[in-house]
Amino acid sequence: AEGAKLIAPENPLVIPGGKRRETTIFVVAPEGLFVGGKRDVDFKISDGKGFERTFPYKLLGPGGEK
Repeated sequence: AEGAKLIAPENPLVIPGGKRRETTIFVVAPEGLFVGGKRDVDFKISDGKGFERTFPYKLLGPGGEK
């Protein structure tokens, strides 16, 4: 989304074949990108060699119930 920034401290995240890894990412975005404190986004994961998968995700942010 326009104005949003993804911060991935471990990038690229190396995952050996057949293994699983977890990491933390941060999204910094202006309040105006959130409606009712939420924003639907897609995270795309790829290996740069042909594998690519997109995962929908709901970000929570400012502007929700108080």
